[in-house]
Amino acid sequence: MREKLTLKERYKFIKKIGRSYHKARKKEKGKILNIACQVAGLHRKRLIFLLNKKRLFLSKFSSKGRAIISLYKQDGKLLKILINFWHLADFSCGRLLKTQIKTLLPFYEREYGGIEEDTKLKLLSVSPATIDRLLKDEKKKEDYRRLTGRRYQKRNKDKLIENLIPIKTHLEWDFQIEKPGKLQVDLVSHDGGNLRGDFIQSLNMVDFKTGWEIVRACLNKAASNVFPQIKIALSLFPFKVLEIHPDSGAEFINAHLFRFCQENNISFTRSRPYKKDDNFWVENRNDKTVRRNVGYRRYQGKIDFLLLNLFYEKLYLYTNFFKPQRRCLKKIREGAKRKKLYDQPETPYQRVLQENLVTKKQKEKLRSIYKSLNPIILRKEIIKLQNLLLEDDKIKREFVEKNNINQ
Repeated sequence: MREKLTLKERYKFIKKIGRSYHKARKKEKGKILNIACQVAGLHRKRLIFLLNKKRLFLSKFSSKGRAIISLYKQDGKLLKILINFWHLADFSCGRLLKTQIKTLLPFYEREYGGIEEDTKLKLLSVSPATIDRLLKDEKKKEDYRRLTGRRYQKRNKDKLIENLIPIKTHLEWDFQIEKPGKLQVDLVSHDGGNLRGDFIQSLNMVDFKTGWEIVRACLNKAASNVFPQIKIALSLFPFKVLEIHPDSGAEFINAHLFRFCQENNISFTRSRPYKKDDNFWVENRNDKTVRRNVGYRRYQGKIDFLLLNLFYEKLYLYTNFFKPQRRCLKKIREGAKRKKLYDQPETPYQRVLQENLVTKKQKEKLRSIYKSLNPIILRKEIIKLQNLLLEDDKIKREFVEKNNINQ
C-alpha cells in the first residue's frame, strides 16, 4: 500500500498544483482534482476549499490580503506605541486614530521621549484598516458590554406649552445647510439599574454643525435642577446659540426653558415622543462621550455631582480640542446594500475655526486655549478622575474636602 503524505507534504503539493488549477478551464480543473484527491488522500470538497484559500498563495511582501500586517508586527515597538496612542486617544477607531496620531505625536515624544525614525515612519504611514487589525487582539481584552435600557414612568407635562413648541424631525436636519449654534439636547441617567430614589443625570448638549459638545451633571431629573445647568452649558459655547432641540420630556418642556428661549431669541423645537431618530446626533454622542467615559454605575448625592462636573470640565477640553469626529454626508443605496460617505475626520475645534459666522475674537480665544493645553496630561487627569469615581464614598469625600471642590 502507498504511504500517506504528511501534513507539510500535503500543503506543499497543494501549493504546487494551485497555480495550474486556477489557470485551468472547468473540465481541466475536474481532472486535476481527481488526481490530487488520490495523491493527497483528501476529500474532494476539502481539496477545493484549500485550493481556493487565498492565504496559502500569498507571499510575505504581497500588497493584497492581510499578509502585509506581518511587516508591522515584526516591529515590536510599533505595536506597543500604537496601543499607547489608542489609550491616549480614548479608544478611537482606526480612521479617527490615524488623524489623532499626527496631533498627539509631538506631545507623546515630549512626555515619553523620542521614537526611532523607522518606527515613526511606520506609525505615520500605517492605514486605518491595518490599525484596526493590529489592535484586534487588544480590543478583545476591553469589556464593552452594554446593560439593557429601561423606560421611565410618564411625568406630568404642560400640554399648553408642549403644543406651542414645534416638532422637528430627523429629515429636517442637514449637515451641509445648518449653521453653527443649533443644539441637540438630551439627558443620560446614571441609575445603575435601579430606578428608585434620586440619581444623577448627565445633561448633554451638542452643536449639530461643528460637533462642539458640553456635558454637565444634574442632581436629578427635576426641571429646577436641569434648567440652571442648561444656562451654564449655553454660556460655554464659543458662538451664539440659535436653537435648542430636546426630546419631549417634562424636564425640558416647561415654562422656565420656554420663557428663557423667548427672552434670548433662541428658537425652541422638540422631537417626537419615543422617536430617537429626531435627536440622532446627541444620541450618538451619549454613547461615545458619556457612557464610554462614565459607564453604567449608579451615581447619587452631592459628592458624585461635584466630582462628575469636575470630570466633565476636563472631558470638555479633550473632546472638543483633540478628539476628531466623522460626519455622514450621503447614504447611497446599491441594490440591497447601503453605502455611507463620510467627510474627513476633524476635531470640533477645527470645524469652529472654519466657520465664518464665528467671530475673530472667539477664534483667537480658542487658539490661545488650544496652545495652553497638553492632551496627554489631560488624558491622565481624566483617567485619575475615572478611577476616583469608582472608589468608596469616604475616599471621594476626602478628595472633595482636600481640593475644596464647590459647584
